[in-house]
Amino acid sequence: GSLLGVLAALRRGARLDGFLQTLGLALASTPTFWLGMAIFAALLPSGFAPYGRVSTGLALATGFQATTGFYLLDALLQLNLPVFLDVLARLIPPALAVAAYPLGVCLRISRALVADALLEEYVRAAVAWGVKRRVVVWSYAFRAALPGLVQVAGIAFAYSVVDAMVVEYVFGREGLGRLLFDAVTLSDFKLAIGLLVLVATFYLVVNTLADIAQALIDPRVKL
Repeated sequence: GSLLGVLAALRRGARLDGFLQTLGLALASTPTFWLGMAIFAALLPSGFAPYGRVSTGLALATGFQATTGFYLLDALLQLNLPVFLDVLARLIPPALAVAAYPLGVCLRISRALVADALLEEYVRAAVAWGVKRRVVVWSYAFRAALPGLVQVAGIAFAYSVVDAMVVEYVFGREGLGRLLFDAVTLSDFKLAIGLLVLVATFYLVVNTLADIAQALIDPRVKL
């Protein structure tokens, strides 16, 4: 997302810039659960339904056994290539759905920050002095935009964890989303509250780490 944002900033006002901004807006504003269902529906005509973590028939036919709980690792340890490819294929669609929001946000924010940085006097002076374009973009403009980008990326990453809880239910994957849904359905409020506290704690930790990273990158920021 950040690389696309830099590319859009370098092509400011061009068609590519408009296309990337529109793409970023679409990815950032599309509900994740709807995007997950759209990806799922788009794959159905091909005969591949990415529901669940692995095809039960394939697992039985190849003698696959889940020992660690990480199916990709289990398939590698057992040298079971068909199951490995099946698990990987079922992992990609929900991963794309979850990654859409942070990608769109980082694209738009990095584009705005880098575009503003390129208009700064010290950056324009570096260009006038004949500094290489690559150095100007990455050592001057992108570095100036990095603190704000880190902060936004941290928030987007933490938010994507909440999205993952919804997406995994759409794709029939076992995880916090399914566990929370079952807890609410069965009125297991202690489990539901515990899961919500866990998610809130994770959100707080990620944002704290983002603040620390921002302070390390930009000495003007004080914790």
